[in-house]
Amino acid sequence: MTAAKVRPCVMMEGRAADAARAYAALFEDGEATSEVETGTEIWTVQVAGQELRMFDSPISHGFGITPAISMFVTCDTETEVRRLFEGLSPDGKVLMPLDAYPFSRCYGWVQDRFGLSWQIGVAE
Repeated sequence: MTAAKVRPCVMMEGRAADAARAYAALFEDGEATSEVETGTEIWTVQVAGQELRMFDSPISHGFGITPAISMFVTCDTETEVRRLFEGLSPDGKVLMPLDAYPFSRCYGWVQDRFGLSWQIGVAE
């Protein structure tokens, strides 16, 4: 019996390739690859040791990505937190500014230009 594997799957409309490449370029261990499954290009993105699956829906939906689900990234240094936050913020929406909070000395929450939400903080 094969062990189950859970990985985030992000549905977009026309921006998956751009997002996959941007995330792979931003993270030091980032890598983006694609393959076609049942006529749809599926992107696999490796970031911070996590595999994300991304695709552009061939069907238009009445919903998008919500910040209620986010990628939670823990970094070893404040410098890395700031670099990632600054890389994800342009043309996005800051949900919690980069600052010290009771739960982290350096933390920020941003919804990037592709609509994906990221919480980034120092590992305590």
